[in-house]
Amino acid sequence: MNNPPVIEAINTFTFNKSKKNILVLIHGLFGNSGYWLPFLSFFSEFKILILDINYEKIFTENHARNDLNEFFELIMEGQENCILLSHSIGTVLAKTCPEKKVKISYEICPIRNSVSTNKNHFIGEIMSLTSYSKEEIERILEEATTFLSSNMDIKTASINRKRYVPRIDTFFNDFGEYGDEYFDGDHFDIINAITMIKKDLSVVMR
Repeated sequence: MNNPPVIEAINTFTFNKSKKNILVLIHGLFGNSGYWLPFLSFFSEFKILILDINYEKIFTENHARNDLNEFFELIMEGQENCILLSHSIGTVLAKTCPEKKVKISYEICPIRNSVSTNKNHFIGEIMSLTSYSKEEIERILEEATTFLSSNMDIKTASINRKRYVPRIDTFFNDFGEYGDEYFDGDHFDIINAITMIKKDLSVVMR
């Protein structure tokens, strides 16, 4: 799929093109499209759009909500009742999707009400999972904080949202919202959340 020109920082990969119902996967900071590959078998009944997001570029180019909304309008053109599945800072991008296109939005480890409990532990985990240096991670986190300060107040009142929060997370404290679903795992170990979402989708898509 050709990348819409509005945001060159996001590439889109499509799987199961013959399927009718669309699932959009939005990874978090320091991740990439490969983050979702272990979970594709959970959603074989969907046409899957995986976003590969260069968050650093989004931050430095200061893409606003309108840019992101236009991007999602383009990749969802001609579609209705799309399912969103996002993780961490990806849950903020998910809020920029055109509400009329979305049937339900699943948010894993949403950061809106989260506070870091051990920044050094978090940075160490990122270093073990990526090739970023400590200095690079700290710089990107600062850029992310600036971006979030301008975009955290996005309202999506008409979207059916379901939040999935770890019961115990060594990286963040989440203040929670009414109706949150809790899973066994942490900010990076989300397999139980994916299992819960697959089960919920079997009901939602009936």
